[in-house]
Amino acid sequence: MEINLIDEDLATFSFEKNLKVSIRGNTNNQYQVIWKKRKNSEEEYEHIYTLSIAPGMWGQCSFDDEISEWLVEIWLSDKKINSFENKLQDKNVFILANPSSKKVGKESYFFENLMKYCINEVEKHTCFIFVFFENTEKFDFFHPRIQPVRINQDIEDFIYCLEKEF
Repeated sequence: MEINLIDEDLATFSFEKNLKVSIRGNTNNQYQVIWKKRKNSEEEYEHIYTLSIAPGMWGQCSFDDEISEWLVEIWLSDKKINSFENKLQDKNVFILANPSSKKVGKESYFFENLMKYCINEVEKHTCFIFVFFENTEKFDFFHPRIQPVRINQDIEDFIYCLEKEF
């Protein structure tokens, strides 16, 4: 995901394990990047982090092992230049699910916890969740908005990616 800033500067966003913001361009602008998040679309955004980033630099803000909507505002001096919001409604989210090392061999417990989590997140965000873990083909994904990732499956872009232990 990419947005325009000033004088052909660009900001690029990545939601893979962390929320990364990279600024590209040939100016000497020093942008203030403000990260805000909310746990569901009913809440107000909460300020998480502010960082000064110039073209040729990047910054990141860690996820808290949860699916959240993020708003990133980019300011120059006291003027808001642009912003990016990753609204999750009807968008694809990817979860790389790992079984807890304490629960190795208890596949049904792992899958039950995974599905509870996914159903809760779908209810909060009305997103589509694609899940990958070893042996997904052995399990019944009974929810229409939750499905396993299959080999050669054609999936539109993921707006959010999370690795989580269950």
